[in-house]
Amino acid sequence: MKHFWKEILEYGPRSVGTPAHDRVTDYIFNEMKKLSGHAYLDGFIFEGWLNHSPSFLRVTEPVERKLESFLFLGSGAGEFKGYMKKIGKNYVWNMYGWDLYAVVSEDEKIIAWISGRNEGGLLSQTLIEGNSDLPHLIIGEEENKWLNHLLQAGQVVKAEGKADCSAVPEMKGNNIVAPFRNGAPDQKDIILCAHYDSMYNTVGAYDNGAGAAVLMSLARRFSENPPKKNLVLIFTDGEECRLEGSKHFAKGVCPEQTEYVLNIDGIGRGQELEIWCGREPFARKIYELLAKYEEIPEKIIKWPPPPGSDHQPFYAKGIHTCMYTFNDQGILHTERDVYQESMLRNMEKMEKLVLYTLEYA
Repeated sequence: MKHFWKEILEYGPRSVGTPAHDRVTDYIFNEMKKLSGHAYLDGFIFEGWLNHSPSFLRVTEPVERKLESFLFLGSGAGEFKGYMKKIGKNYVWNMYGWDLYAVVSEDEKIIAWISGRNEGGLLSQTLIEGNSDLPHLIIGEEENKWLNHLLQAGQVVKAEGKADCSAVPEMKGNNIVAPFRNGAPDQKDIILCAHYDSMYNTVGAYDNGAGAAVLMSLARRFSENPPKKNLVLIFTDGEECRLEGSKHFAKGVCPEQTEYVLNIDGIGRGQELEIWCGREPFARKIYELLAKYEEIPEKIIKWPPPPGSDHQPFYAKGIHTCMYTFNDQGILHTERDVYQESMLRNMEKMEKLVLYTLEYA
């Protein structure tokens, strides 16, 4: 498992559409071909996005200060200069309410957006509605509070910035699928998935190189000791791009032929396991099952499952879904999400937990 993980991270940030992403796709696919005689690439086309250089944001009045920022994945490109106005909230993934600022021109036209975190430092995120035609930048909690203070004091705030990025109308993604169907012909499929892409600004050790490495380790285990179940392992692509890979794959999945979907997304440093689960009968079953599981004493159920990962397209089709994560919001989508030995313990726990779930759920 450690070898798989380190190998994935060696490629660096693996945002869809980059050479590093293509290389890690080849690496995982070649490994799966060795382990599953039926591994294949599930290609799809979507409206993608590429970042070309770091964003720039500076307040020029009433005082001059450069603000550290990241672009939203999906931001529009260009330079801007205007007045800042706080106008409401941006609900990221319909989960997190960030302060929303408009940068407006002299004639009151919105020319850019700024979203400020209310809790936590700077990170990157995704525009869930799709690519924008306006620049949209993110700032962390400290600089958001500073901006709020200026505006609440009645100050006129002017800012300028730049977004160097581009939309890609027909970007190619690849889910990597490795079936291990050793159950009876009338047995339903169990889908195990973990995304292998990362955000553009991070190697994504926790999110989700660790999850992909655990899935690779499980594939090796299944090749050596075939389970008497019909398992389909999917290394999903484009999760950070509005779940494009899982959306594509889910279109071809028949709910009546699927027992459940188990998603591994994020194996961080904490002790608490989050279980994003639904529908209610399955959430109840998983809770009762894991209440007796002593390997991970700290657990919390989130039901209905929040929408921000690859279980969502399957859940939307009425399929029972569950996501396991050791959440680590302090490093999510940042340059700090790098290889740390301490994560390996939770990766080992995750592999055992998945095997336990497969045996008893």
